[in-house]
Amino acid sequence: MSEHSSSTRTLFYALYPSVILLAIDFFCTFIQPQAIAISHLGLGVLIAQMLSLWLFGKAQMCPGQQGRLRNMNKGFLLFWLVWLFFSGFTNYHYVPTDFIALCGVAITFCLWFVPKNRNDVKPYIFIGLLIGAMAVITYFAMFVDLSLLFLPMFNPFAQLILGLVLLHLTLRSARNRLDNFMATLSLTSILALLLNAIVVLSVLWYAYAQGVNFPNPMAWAVYFAIHLLIAAVLGFVLLKGVKIDYFILLLVFLVVASLPVWAGFAYI
Repeated sequence: MSEHSSSTRTLFYALYPSVILLAIDFFCTFIQPQAIAISHLGLGVLIAQMLSLWLFGKAQMCPGQQGRLRNMNKGFLLFWLVWLFFSGFTNYHYVPTDFIALCGVAITFCLWFVPKNRNDVKPYIFIGLLIGAMAVITYFAMFVDLSLLFLPMFNPFAQLILGLVLLHLTLRSARNRLDNFMATLSLTSILALLLNAIVVLSVLWYAYAQGVNFPNPMAWAVYFAIHLLIAAVLGFVLLKGVKIDYFILLLVFLVVASLPVWAGFAYI
């Protein structure tokens, strides 16, 4: 493979997750009841990036694996810059989202410039995780003024699933060989699916108790069917003890990212 073809392939694999996430995220933004810029998937990206930082300090990766993982994370710069522009220069302007996007840019640069020498990575990891923690706290603080009924559209447990699957996809794209860790990601994703289902069912029970009727209840049926589909795929992989096929993992990523879409359809 020529150097140009290799660079093009790397660029494609680094950028397409952000392009997919942005397309879904902005669709959700335009159907949400609130006319403010709040990312429905940004917390998942933060989780994936913070776990990537942690891996640089804890996982046994050769320089080649580190470099490929670093390159895959560069693609998230597109996600954060687009959100920074959208929140800062449109009628949806929302200051907390500006701050979160800036934190996302900073984490991306921490991952970009993390040294190859393991003895020098700690300051970058500490700074990156500290910035990420501030972004996560800000993200949760945004929901103080939002009704509990809208929680399913921004549910942190759904975004935790997205972050785990996104990290798994990033590691596969980077041709990483952390097979045991990736199996742990699948197991943790199944547990997060269960927690997400419990949280959303609790919100629906609360809505029923308050006499709230959703205009499109069939969207909830699809929402929970997705949970069963993802759990079946990941459970099968874990029980068989095999590495999940890349295109199946990509399908899981797309389906998980669509969860806020179906939650949003329930309100319209």
